[in-house]
Amino acid sequence: MKNKLIIIEDIVASGEGINVHIFQANKNCGKRVYTDTRNIIMDLASNLTKLTYEEIAEYYDKNHSSVNHAQKVVAELCETNKQFVKKYDDYTAKCKAAIKESEYITGTITRAIYNAIPKSIDIKISDTIIVNYSLSDISEIKEK
Repeated sequence: MKNKLIIIEDIVASGEGINVHIFQANKNCGKRVYTDTRNIIMDLASNLTKLTYEEIAEYYDKNHSSVNHAQKVVAELCETNKQFVKKYDDYTAKCKAAIKESEYITGTITRAIYNAIPKSIDIKISDTIIVNYSLSDISEIKEK
């Protein structure tokens, strides 16, 4: 479930012009650019995932009230800033699409997959499995 939070973080940080690795290294920084970005991420994570306030806050070494505060800040910005609303709606759409794409994919075991699975795993050809890869990861695997 936390992979959805990471997806949201990647989209929002990139959209705000922040390198994701730099953002993660400064996730507790109090600079405005980081706090605004973190507030948007926390708000989207609470709206688009089943993560609890505690789980979202823990990712940023905060407490659950930080998520509640982030939601209030985002709501105030949505009421007073039309440009922010447009940007927020864009992030919401992008995050929903990316989260949907990253959902589990069901497939059938083929001989090639069967041969690649360690023999210690009890599985047969034609068994149905669930794979935790995004569609983009699978296309990258096919290209290799």
